[in-house]
Amino acid sequence: MMYRQPKVRVLCVDDEPAICDFLRMILGESGDFLVETDTDSFAALAHAQRFKPDLIVLDINMPGQNGFELAAALRQEPWLRHRPIIFYSGMNPRTIPSRAGIGGAVEVVPKGGPPAEIEAAVRRQAGERLTLYAASQAELRRFATRTSL
Repeated sequence: MMYRQPKVRVLCVDDEPAICDFLRMILGESGDFLVETDTDSFAALAHAQRFKPDLIVLDINMPGQNGFELAAALRQEPWLRHRPIIFYSGMNPRTIPSRAGIGGAVEVVPKGGPPAEIEAAVRRQAGERLTLYAASQAELRRFATRTSL
């Protein structure tokens, strides 16, 4: 019997569809992440409530509601309150860290850098979850091997 490893659920919110597609491709290639995206910062809160992401990647400069405001709204939801938030932004990285704490981001990754940077940030924040999934998968394999003998 083959058990599938649960994937870390990642919600990416950016008003540019091309960035959403890029993030879905970069994070989806490994097979470790289930990625959903949203281009509407106002709809993203309801999307997060339905999808129940393990972590969230947010752009900062979005029309209507910026990433800081969306992060603050996400922090008001009990189920999402402690989910890691990564800002993925084209803003000058030197101006973000002092403001990032306001929105509750745990990490800031500049857009335009190597694709491996955003994947590494997501992996760092999802690390505990991925470790637990790998341990569960190994235990399930051991159990399947013992029961098939």
